[in-house]
Amino acid sequence: MKKAKLAAIIGLSVCMFASGCARHGSTGATATDSITDTASSAQVDAETETETETEAIRECQPYYSNPDDWYDADGNMVMPISLDEEKWQSSPIFEDRCNLCTIPQTIIDKASTEELAKMVIECKMNYLIDLYGDVDEGMNTVYKNFNGIRELLKRNDCGTVVLKLYSEYTIPQKKHFDYSLIDESLSIEEINKQFQEIFSNEEYCRQINEDALVGYNLHVPEWILTRPEVMGQFSEAERESVEDTVKRKYDELNKTEFKDEGNFFMDAR
Repeated sequence: MKKAKLAAIIGLSVCMFASGCARHGSTGATATDSITDTASSAQVDAETETETETEAIRECQPYYSNPDDWYDADGNMVMPISLDEEKWQSSPIFEDRCNLCTIPQTIIDKASTEELAKMVIECKMNYLIDLYGDVDEGMNTVYKNFNGIRELLKRNDCGTVVLKLYSEYTIPQKKHFDYSLIDESLSIEEINKQFQEIFSNEEYCRQINEDALVGYNLHVPEWILTRPEVMGQFSEAERESVEDTVKRKYDELNKTEFKDEGNFFMDAR
């Protein structure tokens, strides 16, 4: 099996775990369903969802309307759904998931730009990047369905705050999941069975999710920094500094096992 083909299947499988269908049958999958067929079905559902919106912004109702839900035990502002994996996995309907991520206006008004940026980066809707296999397409869908990122882009200090979080993020040297467990010589049918075994292992699922989060910590800030309204916050000299920071992060990335993540900012320039 070619590496590109393997990478595509891994990407789809990461998406399936993040969206809940690989382990919990969100799309009606059974243990004998093909991983690629199930993922393809999930993508069709999401594409239909966005197409019927005719590019419109979705104004969702926050599921977590109690302000107290938006703080952890230490008083830090967090996305409640990030602490409630079971609720996420048991909510396969796209609109429901949008509501689960929607931030109440009272919390938006209280959130600092840094707090808001952290919630955007950790937002579980970011799995759409893996679903579409394209950062720009995935993030555009997140933008249309998640009020947090729309609010963040309105903040006058969005650029400097996001750049700071991005530059300070430490990329792990090694991937959490051992991808050598996947036999590249297997047929699609055989590798499908192998993935079913992998996703039945809670620890493997946790490791794959951790690897996906590394990508989100890089690609979400990179996408934000390419937005015209954000780049417009920087002077010409500052823009050069932004590009230098991104290049340094790219060099850092290439020294790790995550180098195949690429750099959306540099590709989009």
